Amino acid sequence: MGRKTYEGMAWYFPTADTGHPYAEIMNTAPKAVFSSTLKSAGWNNSTIVNGDTAAEIEKLKQHATGDIMVHGGVSFVQSLVRLDLVDGYLLTVFPYLAGPGATLFADLPRSQPPEFVSSTAFGNGMLGLVYRRPQRP
Repeated sequence: MGRKTYEGMAWYFPTADTGHPYAEIMNTAPKAVFSSTLKSAGWNNSTIVNGDTAAEIEKLKQHATGDIMVHGGVSFVQSLVRLDLVDGYLLTVFPYLAGPGATLFADLPRSQPPEFVSSTAFGNGMLGLVYRRPQRP
């Protein structure tokens, strides 16, 4: 995750209600924070990463025991897409009309149509959408 997302999550999750469905995993999972300005990370299992993004992601992949998830941060996600480092997307659509804002897939160097995998409609009106990177030749 990027710095802004980290700061919000690090403020919220350590004291989140134990009934929150993601609190335990977010507080115990290893977290890599990509930032050139953050100097320390006090949230449990957090490490600051400030080198070349592609090289650092490759290091994470070499040591990972499962999938690597990216949380929030439009500019950070855009940088991963531009570097062609995203294998799949788990997008949550919230029923909230906010007007103009940041576009997640703006300024791509080339068209990258993902393959649809699945969708889930939640009782509160939210949608979960799963896409994956098209198979490479």
